[in-house]
Amino acid sequence: MKAVGTTELGTKFGSIENINRLLEKSVPSVEFRRDSSYPQWETIIKDIEETKPVILWVELKDQIGRPYGHSVVVEGYTYNKVLYKDPLHGDLKEGIDTFLSKWDAMDRYTIRVKVDERAERKLTEYI
Repeated sequence: MKAVGTTELGTKFGSIENINRLLEKSVPSVEFRRDSSYPQWETIIKDIEETKPVILWVELKDQIGRPYGHSVVVEGYTYNKVLYKDPLHGDLKEGIDTFLSKWDAMDRYTIRVKVDERAERKLTEYI
């Protein structure tokens, strides 16, 4: 994963699009885009309801309290909770206000995922 800038600490937000190079020939096509436009929670709710993948950058703290950015996949919400998958901690639920403050701390950075159908490729195209 060095080719896309991923280390044992993860992929930096500024390097997200580099992952697309590894996915150029995937079927269906998948593309990751950084979104630092400070999207509203209502936009995220709409994406969840349309079953679009929602990856948000949130602030966590290490063992001695230093903040760092971390990505999670939001799967759903209730009137007062956010349900998400965390690659470090598994399936989690968190109060919506607490979750949104962690997202706010990272300037509401979002990773947009575009999944499209792509015609199947022939073996000769890979040779």
